[in-house]
Amino acid sequence: MQIKFDGKALEKALSKLEAKSESKIANTASRAGAAMYRKELKADLPRDAEKRAGLVGGKPKKDVRLVNSLGIKRFSKTAVQVGVVGPARHYAHLIEFGYRNIAPGGHWRKAFDTGFQRYLAEMGKRAWTEIKKHG
Repeated sequence: MQIKFDGKALEKALSKLEAKSESKIANTASRAGAAMYRKELKADLPRDAEKRAGLVGGKPKKDVRLVNSLGIKRFSKTAVQVGVVGPARHYAHLIEFGYRNIAPGGHWRKAFDTGFQRYLAEMGKRAWTEIKKHG
């Protein structure tokens, strides 16, 4: 995979701002790219378990649909990750890599590999928008 992104001008513009603003801009830009990735990933994930509603012990069962369990988490001041949250995290790896009778799906890797350049462009676009607001 070849990365085409000139971050020198962006880095120079960010360095002129206060550290707090710089961190906020980086986080906002990261979330924009992650949101785009999550949207494309959701469109590609299987939906065959969508009808599994029901009651467990008289209470509504938690939503275990993988499509609805994708979340964006912030794990540092300037970085975010797209991952599975909730009960679906116990089987998401089986959908991605396969297991016994389950063929590997490769949905996460496919979405990332095919859209990486678009996610990076979205991050840059959002960063420049935020720099104009703070600068």
